[in-house]
Amino acid sequence: MTHASEACGSHFIALFTLLTGSMNTIIMKMQFDMVAQGTEQCDVGDGITSLRCAFHKPWFGVLQVKLGMTLCLVYLVIRKKLLHRPYLETPLPLHDPTHTHKLFIAVQEWPSTRTLVATVVPAALDLVQSIFSFVGLLWIPASVYQMSGGSMLIFSAFISVKFMHVHLFLYNYISLALVAFALVLVSIAGSSHESESAPSDAWNTFVGMVFILLSRLGYSVNIAIEEYFMTTLHVSPILQAGMEGVWGLVLFVPLVPLLTWTEPGS
Repeated sequence: MTHASEACGSHFIALFTLLTGSMNTIIMKMQFDMVAQGTEQCDVGDGITSLRCAFHKPWFGVLQVKLGMTLCLVYLVIRKKLLHRPYLETPLPLHDPTHTHKLFIAVQEWPSTRTLVATVVPAALDLVQSIFSFVGLLWIPASVYQMSGGSMLIFSAFISVKFMHVHLFLYNYISLALVAFALVLVSIAGSSHESESAPSDAWNTFVGMVFILLSRLGYSVNIAIEEYFMTTLHVSPILQAGMEGVWGLVLFVPLVPLLTWTEPGS
């Protein structure tokens, strides 16, 4: 594969990631704004209650995400069976400057038990950040939610420099400064919107932004852990996503009884 084709493939993956991420946010926000007839009274504003309530169910959104991630593991198993491959994972390239060609890590037929158990750590972090993310999305616009994703660059840069001893260049710091400036503009725009809304709406927007920033921080930590898994444990990205989905569903089970104790209709 030539360098030109590799660059084209990388650009396509980056563009596809941006597109699917945006569509995920928009569809989830549309889902939360849907109104349907329910069985429990809910507050629709000004102290008025009704059975026609908005679908404010962030936990259901988390469940959808985990089910989608689990499909990655289903894809790997089906691919292994149909293509008669001797391994489940996709071999990861080992970049060695002494070789002109890529070397690939030899993989086992099935991931080791140690690898499967270890993926519970990023899965737990991903579950927490998903909960924070969807709870925050209830109260802030989808556009602000997407723009707040820039904070992950700042959090990830801090984690990389402080704990992973990554060296950043001047242009990296300039890029981070531009991202920080953009986040300030988004915050100012959100504040001006809050001043025109009711005090309760302004408070909900503030709480939503706090949850979103916490989710971005958790996601940044998760990215650093996933990078360690891919570079040290040689776990392929698709297997990583699939196992995080499976563990996310397992960790979601103990939350179900707790959710049944929450007050309905709010």
